[in-house]
Amino acid sequence: MYKIPNDLEIVKLKNELISQVCFGLNHIILFFSKGSIQISGSFSVCINGVTFSYLEVYPVNNDFGLLHLLEKRIVNVNIKDERTSLRLEFEGGIILNLKSNELYESFEINFDGRRVII
Repeated sequence: MYKIPNDLEIVKLKNELISQVCFGLNHIILFFSKGSIQISGSFSVCINGVTFSYLEVYPVNNDFGLLHLLEKRIVNVNIKDERTSLRLEFEGGIILNLKSNELYESFEINFDGRRVII
């Protein structure tokens, strides 16, 4: 739907520690000290070299492997050239890929005093 703005300093997410993973009916929120990331669309998570892909979050009926992110630090952040996908790499080799959808809001980034919906 929307792209990640060019002026959003996403690199500031490096070294953030995931302190809480919250599950709602239609979304999942990852909390860290400077803010949060809300997932409501498609994503994939790679744990121990095995990738699990999900087209949508609804209905939330399991943890999707995201509980493995608790107390893990973000060690690398990447945005694809089209600025529609966000890749977060965590301690222990866990990788979370958030993907946008042309029709729906897929994820929301709240940090550094900004709220960005993608």
